[in-house]
Amino acid sequence: MRALVQRVTEASVTVDDQLCGQIGPGLLVLVCAMQDDDAAGAQALADKIARLRIFRDDAGKMNRALADTGGGALVVSQFTLAADTSRGNRPGFSAAAPPELGRRLYQTVADRLAEQGIATQQGVFGADMRVALVNDGPVTIWLETRTPPLAPQKGHAMDEADFSPAEYDDRLTRIRGAMERRGLDALVLSDPSNMAWVTGYDGWSFYVHQAVVIGLEGPPLWWGREMDAAGARRTVWMSEEYIAGYEDSYVQNPDKHPMETLAARIDAMGLAAGRIGVEMDNYYYSARAHAVLAAALPGTLQDATGLVNWCRSVKSPAELERIRRAAAIVGAMHRRIHDVARPGMPKNELVAEILHAGVMGADGHWGDYAAIVPMTPSGLDATAPHLTWDDRPMQPGETHFFEIAGVYRRYHCPLSRTLFFGIPPKKYRRAEEAVQAATAAAMERARPGNTCEDIALDFNATLNAHGFEKDSRCGYSIGLSYPPDWGERTMSLRRGDLTVLRPGMVFHLMPALWLDDGGLEITESIVITETGAEKLCDLPGTLFMKN
Repeated sequence: MRALVQRVTEASVTVDDQLCGQIGPGLLVLVCAMQDDDAAGAQALADKIARLRIFRDDAGKMNRALADTGGGALVVSQFTLAADTSRGNRPGFSAAAPPELGRRLYQTVADRLAEQGIATQQGVFGADMRVALVNDGPVTIWLETRTPPLAPQKGHAMDEADFSPAEYDDRLTRIRGAMERRGLDALVLSDPSNMAWVTGYDGWSFYVHQAVVIGLEGPPLWWGREMDAAGARRTVWMSEEYIAGYEDSYVQNPDKHPMETLAARIDAMGLAAGRIGVEMDNYYYSARAHAVLAAALPGTLQDATGLVNWCRSVKSPAELERIRRAAAIVGAMHRRIHDVARPGMPKNELVAEILHAGVMGADGHWGDYAAIVPMTPSGLDATAPHLTWDDRPMQPGETHFFEIAGVYRRYHCPLSRTLFFGIPPKKYRRAEEAVQAATAAAMERARPGNTCEDIALDFNATLNAHGFEKDSRCGYSIGLSYPPDWGERTMSLRRGDLTVLRPGMVFHLMPALWLDDGGLEITESIVITETGAEKLCDLPGTLFMKN
């Protein structure tokens, strides 16, 4: 969509000497729809026009929007804004939308302005019009918006795992409801998982400062390093004016900080004096970032850690489809382990096979990188939960567990299994039986209306009845994530977590036992259904043995 916006003291439009529309102080808006435009682009253009701060405040600065002045808008169609003058002297207009589409989108712009309380007048689409105006200033602004993509551009056709504009709208509605309940005027998200969930942004750029800013209306703003703005243009659903980059001299420079530029952006959005939520207990939001932002903004910064994470707790059908594809991938990864693992095999060689299987994917769907690297300890190393790998050969007579995840387009499905070469000792068979029984008890309790605590109590009671104890939580919520953690950092399956289970919640049920000479992990990723819970992966929940 294209528009030429002029600040006027008065403007009018006539057709065949008949007055069609007339305004006093306000904006004259000439509008042109392009070939690939749609209603979302037209609405975004209207929203931008309504928020343009090009009217003088009491200090004489351009700091007020049309709605602040009570002025009107005169909207006139003008397909010649599509002119292409790159060849010859006669302009071409083939890039303009066909008449019916152009008429519909032109009307969408006018209607959207009127919905925001702006007194809106119109010309006649396609007619030969006479437009009169008195430009105030003069102030004339060229605007252009592109149609947002339906989903991150991954080079594949739209399918059931893609997110529609309606889904992104629903996410913003949920977030804004949570913001209003906390009295927030704006929200700054630095968690890349939350940034992706809101905008679709997907890039390995979280090692520098970046954020998404959400106000109580309009599209969110993506803000980050200037070179990463190119990635934002490829992946976010918003149009160009909602992508802002800071120049490279701010990167890792002790003399200045990127948050200075973010504060300026927030001020330009008219949000600087409000109550602004930030994710204070977050891997990606440093103490200095908070100090700089707080010093630069006159408003109040309030901790909003987890606000968006909790909005993500119930998965949409498209999100569940991504997780199911990730489940198929992690199943293929474990089958690869079983096929190629052998005594004497250097652990790093096996991890290479695991990573290869994860990236190759399953069932025709490619694999993404995991937020956590494979954790693959053996023997005494397996008495600890979070060790990775080295080049030592795998040995018979000891347990080897593999805590890994399949990932599809950033959605994770973790799954752990344990391998033993030969016949495992009786205590490991007893531990296997205990874990299987406790898992069955947890699955029986995992149904809508029960709580996270209910699952944990039944799990631990069953485990204790079999002679084993587990002090840590037995599960946590999962879904969309980036390094260094594939958990959502909300619900935990443990005593005291009274979160009520709802259909669409997804958990990693983690009944791991770390014994005195090794470890046993047989875990499941589950989704809460309307009537109970479903295991996402069809891999047998047993201790794998291989001669």
